[in-house]
Amino acid sequence: MSSRQCGIGDLTPDSTAAQAYLDEAELILSESVTGLTLQPDTPVGADAVRRYAGTLEGNGFSVEVQNLLFREGPVVAKVFVLGFDTTL
Repeated sequence: MSSRQCGIGDLTPDSTAAQAYLDEAELILSESVTGLTLQPDTPVGADAVRRYAGTLEGNGFSVEVQNLLFREGPVVAKVFVLGFDTTL
């Protein structure tokens, strides 16, 4: 597997605010407008986990992308995995 990972996160006042932020920002954070789709079989390892995955193509190449969005208590985070053969 050859891949790059990047993570971003946000600390909110409490878990209710974090869940509201995740729900509100999901469309943007998931990047689903690029064709990534929600993966319903994602194991839950936090209070809330959503995984979007797909293959993006352009300029003669294709790359696999996975966006993991999760909330644990007052923290919302996104982990972005980009590469080839990036199965989780």
